[in-house]
Amino acid sequence: MRKTTAAIAIILLLLVTIVSFAFMAVKAEPRTITVPDDYPTIQAAITNANAGDTVFVRAGTYFQNDLDSIIINKPLSLIGENPTNTIIDQQSAPHHPTIQVNAANVTISGFTIKNYEVAIVIPYGGGSVENCSIINNKILNGDNGIWVADATNFTIKNNVISGNRQWGIFLYPRAVNGTITENTLSGNGWRQVPEGDGGIGLYGANNTVITKNTLSFGYEGLDIQFSDATYVYGNNITDNQEAGLIFGQYCNNAIVFGNNIERNVIGIRLIRFTPCGTNSIYHVEKGNMVYANNLVGNSIQVQVHSYEHTGENNSIDIISWDNGYVGNYWSDYRSKYPNASEADSWGIGDTPYVIDTDNMDRYPLLESISTGPPKISILSPLAQTYNETSVPLVFTLGKLVNWTGYSLDGKEKMTVIGNVTLSGLASGLHNVTVYAEDLLGRTGVSDTVWFNVAEPFPVVPVVVVSVMVAVVIVGLFFYFKKRKH
Repeated sequence: MRKTTAAIAIILLLLVTIVSFAFMAVKAEPRTITVPDDYPTIQAAITNANAGDTVFVRAGTYFQNDLDSIIINKPLSLIGENPTNTIIDQQSAPHHPTIQVNAANVTISGFTIKNYEVAIVIPYGGGSVENCSIINNKILNGDNGIWVADATNFTIKNNVISGNRQWGIFLYPRAVNGTITENTLSGNGWRQVPEGDGGIGLYGANNTVITKNTLSFGYEGLDIQFSDATYVYGNNITDNQEAGLIFGQYCNNAIVFGNNIERNVIGIRLIRFTPCGTNSIYHVEKGNMVYANNLVGNSIQVQVHSYEHTGENNSIDIISWDNGYVGNYWSDYRSKYPNASEADSWGIGDTPYVIDTDNMDRYPLLESISTGPPKISILSPLAQTYNETSVPLVFTLGKLVNWTGYSLDGKEKMTVIGNVTLSGLASGLHNVTVYAEDLLGRTGVSDTVWFNVAEPFPVVPVVVVSVMVAVVIVGLFFYFKKRKH
């Protein structure tokens, strides 16, 4: 009986081992499928790919003549050989998206896409698509460039998007946790319908970061509506035919700081919806803040524009034009308030910049916000020897900052407000470095200054020796006087 049981156990163990090896054998490693080497079309390569594969498309022009889009329905990377010479030309089906993403964990990179209704779309209705990236493409001369309808944790980065009749990038109706960064958007929105169109339109987004983009020479630059928690910083929004930035309806918690908003017809437009029907409900959105921006050379710096509206969202979103201690730089501030002067040493004007009775920048900046990190110059100490144990630390900053500190002899940074005195320095060699963080969180670092503190003069031994010498002299005086007698 024991032998039979042992034999059964051995057989079961062998079966488990065989099945395990079988599963290991069928588990496919990620592979690269090349178009047109392996498959003649991009769609055929995607269809025959497995999850996690890369579809690599060689340079060339690929005419999308099918009535259907290129459908990506599994996690993979679709990579063009380079974004200049790997071209997808949507020819005979202009009413379909060129590429439609239905799966999570998809990356699209390295293409020129042109002549489309929508170049790349993450559609609505199939469930929120997660973790998709659209990076380093050229999207040219269509209706809408990139349309994110239903997605979470997506990235749109380093794309050139231009010549679109409507939007370069459009987020509607449900886009969550998106990052739009380092894109160049120009000449978008040339259809110029009354409702808008332009560089980036947020018409249903939550927790979106928009940073380090260029939005220029379009109809509108950036339009924020029906969106919550939008962070707009470090962008260049210039030369747009309508407004550089628009706060539309239902715009909550938009933080706009550190942007250059220049040479637009309207720098910032704030839309006021006024009731014109019996069922209208006054509604106001809050938490929006605009500070530390350069508003330069706009024909109208800020426009509060009224629309009649019969819906429930008759409102004007409340905007704070400073963060409680720093406002914006207005290029027309000096001409508008010729008697204004500096309120303190931080470069704040003593006269508020008034837009209208509901909108005012209480702390306007007298100088523009520079685009680089703070430049720090240490004036004291110098590279020399000091005979004192206390040495003043004096430095200058090239711009308004949020924080300053210093490190002595490589130790932990000490926060300071302005110049201080370095006290209790031991004799020997020392070094000091000053740090500063600007309103965008960029850190500037000074050159490190090395200086020496001399050994203190030995005061007590000298006094003792002097007393001893005096005693000896007095003693000698009485000794010789006694001998005379």
